Amino acid sequence: MKKNLSIFFLTLLIIIPFSLANAQTKNETDINLIYNKSFKLFNSLYSNKPLKDNKLAIYLFDYGVEIVKKAPKSIEAYIFITHFRKAAFPISLEYSDKLNELKNKYLKEIDKFDNEIAEKFILILALISTNIMEINPWYSEKDLENFNIANEALIKLANHKQTDYAILAQIAISPGYDDTKIKDEIITKYPNHPFIPLVKLSKTDSYLIYNNYDEAINYAIKLSQEYKDVKMPEGYDFKVECYHTVCTGYLEKNDIENAEKYLKLIEQLTHKSKIAIETRKKFELTIAAINKAQKLENDIENAKRNLKYIEDLSPKSKRAKEARRKYEILQKMRVHKLVDMGPKISFTNLLKPSEEARKRGIEHGDISIEP
Repeated sequence: MKKNLSIFFLTLLIIIPFSLANAQTKNETDINLIYNKSFKLFNSLYSNKPLKDNKLAIYLFDYGVEIVKKAPKSIEAYIFITHFRKAAFPISLEYSDKLNELKNKYLKEIDKFDNEIAEKFILILALISTNIMEINPWYSEKDLENFNIANEALIKLANHKQTDYAILAQIAISPGYDDTKIKDEIITKYPNHPFIPLVKLSKTDSYLIYNNYDEAINYAIKLSQEYKDVKMPEGYDFKVECYHTVCTGYLEKNDIENAEKYLKLIEQLTHKSKIAIETRKKFELTIAAINKAQKLENDIENAKRNLKYIEDLSPKSKRAKEARRKYEILQKMRVHKLVDMGPKISFTNLLKPSEEARKRGIEHGDISIEP
């Protein structure tokens, strides 16, 4: 009898860890599949092409709940929340119906986080979306009231005892590229959390915006070494994200040689991936902008010499007037295109998106919607 019991418990000791490991692996696989589906939708939302499905926002609501509920500590959750927080969903009956359904179900107790935290969190993010406020002509006083309720709930969640949700809420409070204060607080308070590498790397957005290119480059290189074993949901190493930032910093400085060096590293590590394609596109656009600016500068210099030559011969002639007009047009083109042939050409300024593009998002791609 004792022998049989011993065998039974030994079997349990073998089976239970194996089952738990299998369950964990399956959960990670499921989350990654949902994450990939969600980013097909985000890419479609961010593109300038007409949306193929008015239910896009509904799918993203559901995907967000699944990711945050099953894996609040994951890098997938962090990336999803940062994108969802800034997303501008198209106004449609389907979207309004979904939002109303969630409000009817959760709004009265939206700041009670004893249960259904994931559902309430995603609803909070939808209600505080400033993009929705900007583009929705039917935004009412009631919507503003809901915004304030949701904002207070988000602040409360940011101080919740469940660390994973608290960090996600803190990140959602400050989605701005130029704000590093909250990020520094998160890094100090939760130094070993799984998505701290991404929180740290996001600080380089601020460095780039304020033209601190060397600081962004050096910090990204440091992070690539510090977190060399971290994997992104797409399968490549975290250092690829760091190299993308380094390449961007060098492009901003017009250091094409070093920018190309890191572009090639990215392409070697993750050939044909989305980040490799985006980095290559950014590199080629910068080269094209520099060449175009240089050509314009050469045209201006030639027009200036031609104008001087003609005016020296016959200052009041028709040819002189035409030469001056051409010279002035070229100078206006320089101002209009914000091209500065000084020590650097700012990629950020040259390629700054329109207001409408900003509302739609920052990435582009022709990816079909597959819920």
